[in-house]
Amino acid sequence: MASAIQLVDPSGVVRAWMCGTCFHVGAAGTYLGKNADERIASASKMRAESCCVCTSCGKSRPREGRVSFLECAECAEKRRLAEEAERAAKMLTHDQCAECEGDGTDLDYEDCTACGGSGWVAKNGGAK
Repeated sequence: MASAIQLVDPSGVVRAWMCGTCFHVGAAGTYLGKNADERIASASKMRAESCCVCTSCGKSRPREGRVSFLECAECAEKRRLAEEAERAAKMLTHDQCAECEGDGTDLDYEDCTACGGSGWVAKNGGAK
């Protein structure tokens, strides 16, 4: 968990918090001015504490210039390699669905009826 820094108005009221690593103030569409109450300040603190923290390993990492932060580079690479390995294994027994081109959704963003939303069909023509 990253350290959070209080942002206090001249009268001493905590209005918001910022990330102690990258100094980003995560307002998330909330007005943080004089009308910011305890609930808004508390949500701001929660965002500040999780700002530069990898969602996979929990280590504190700088955002490295990105607007949002989800994973550190190491965890993102591990996830990418695992997804590639899973896809390669799946390709031994399945084909990508021709109806949805492997997306799993139709034009209305509903589950594809040909593959059941998985994006894959068994090589013998059946759904996943």
